[in-house]
Amino acid sequence: DFSETSGTAVEWAGDLARDLGIPVVVAHAVEPIRVPSQWRPIAEESDERRLSDARAKLEGLSARLHGVKKGQTVVWLGSPADSIASIADEQGAGLIVMGLTGDQGPAAARPGSIAYRVLSQALVPVLVVPPGEGGRLKAEG
Repeated sequence: DFSETSGTAVEWAGDLARDLGIPVVVAHAVEPIRVPSQWRPIAEESDERRLSDARAKLEGLSARLHGVKKGQTVVWLGSPADSIASIADEQGAGLIVMGLTGDQGPAAARPGSIAYRVLSQALVPVLVVPPGEGGRLKAEG
């Protein structure tokens, strides 16, 4: 969702990938605009602009991955939870790392609702980074 927490999640994923010597796939799902059929051509143009904007933002997030094998950058048009689980399956992911976003206004999804649906649908473990967890993932010991 390009929140600060999603940036932290990318860094955590990068730290894990670097330690394990595996590539990272950075992905984002753009929720399609749902409108009556007579407005669909306008909505499709808007969806294309939103996909293009998401690709540019995702490249910015990918730039935070230093010393990591980079896999694909994937932008998908669809429900975020369904798309994240599908992308992970399609890419052969062994782990999904995602940021948990706090309240972003009255129209936003409830905090944790997308993460819960991803957790319910994914065929691999899901690591959810909570809001306010700044910094890098550090091993203790």
